[in-house]
Amino acid sequence: MKRPTWATAVGIIGIILGCMSVLGSCQSLMAPRIIAFQREMMSTMEVAVEREMQRSNAPQQVPAREMVTMMRQMMDMPDWWGTWNVVTGGIGLIVAVVYITACVRLLQVAPSGISLFYDCAGARILLSIANGGAALFAAPVVLWGVIPAMGFSVAVHAVLLLVVATADKTAFRPAATTAGAGPGA
Repeated sequence: MKRPTWATAVGIIGIILGCMSVLGSCQSLMAPRIIAFQREMMSTMEVAVEREMQRSNAPQQVPAREMVTMMRQMMDMPDWWGTWNVVTGGIGLIVAVVYITACVRLLQVAPSGISLFYDCAGARILLSIANGGAALFAAPVVLWGVIPAMGFSVAVHAVLLLVVATADKTAFRPAATTAGAGPGA
């Protein structure tokens, strides 16, 4: 039977989203190193600003100190944030790879593609909600930018789930085989 248009659309969009999730999950796995680099960079900036202020003894440099303090506060991640990112990044990477597999199975019109897609899209939604909530509790203003991206992810996956849930799945039913009904039986 011919592949339904919805399966093609959901499969292709899902593969693209899955690949983006692989990249995002790899970035999350690197979060502890990124956070350590940011902290080192902020310390270096603070020392440089202090040194320059002592050298020039100029009052116009006070805004520079305030700027460094404000940036440090904006980027001050809680200690648990790095661990959170590694754990959710690892889970997200596994879900993303299985999600891509589910979308390929949809394109192949394989019956297992539908249930696998339901599971993976649901897992993506839960991960997005969890990451958005964690970003809120982590407090740095920098992380608040994550929340719209998580909302977008939830919305897109919810729409794809609705499309799959309401679509005609006749093409995904296994072909009926009747034992002993062939010629000469």
